[in-house]
Amino acid sequence: MSVSVMTERALSAAAPGAQPAVAAAPSAVNAIAAVAAYFPTETMGAYLAVLALIQPDTAGARWLFFSVFLVFTTVVVLYYAANKHHTVTGARIDRRSLAWLLVFALGSFAIWSATTPWSPFRDISSDAPRYAGAITIIVSPLLPMAAQVLHITPPWR
Repeated sequence: MSVSVMTERALSAAAPGAQPAVAAAPSAVNAIAAVAAYFPTETMGAYLAVLALIQPDTAGARWLFFSVFLVFTTVVVLYYAANKHHTVTGARIDRRSLAWLLVFALGSFAIWSATTPWSPFRDISSDAPRYAGAITIIVSPLLPMAAQVLHITPPWR
C-alpha cells in the first residue's frame, strides 16, 4: 500500500464524512501517487533508501542501479502475483494478466524513477524530471482506465 493511500485512509478515519486533505493536493502530487500505485511500495522504499546511500555519480552507475531495481521490481511483482493471487483464488495467475501486470509495474517504476534525484534519465536530458512529470500527469488517469479494461488489479494494493 502506498504512503498516499495510507495517509488518505488515516485522514478519512480521523474525521468521518470529511474529505481527506490529500484530495486537495496539487494534481502533480496526485498524479505521482496514481502512477506509484502500479508498482510495489517495497521497490519504491528500497530504491530511495539505497539511492540515498550510494548516490551514484557516473552515468554507468546510475543505469546499473536503475537496471538492478527493474529486476528487483520484476521479482517482487512475480512474488506478489504468485502468492497473493494463489491465496485468494487457489489458482495460478494467467500469463496474460501477469504480462500486463509486469508492463504496468515496470512502466510505472520507470516513469516514477525518472522524477528522482540521480535518475539515469538525467544523462539523456537535464530536463528529464520535467518530462517525467508531464508524462506522469498524462499517464496517471489512463492507468486506472487501462487496468479496468484489462481486468488488472495490482496484488499489492
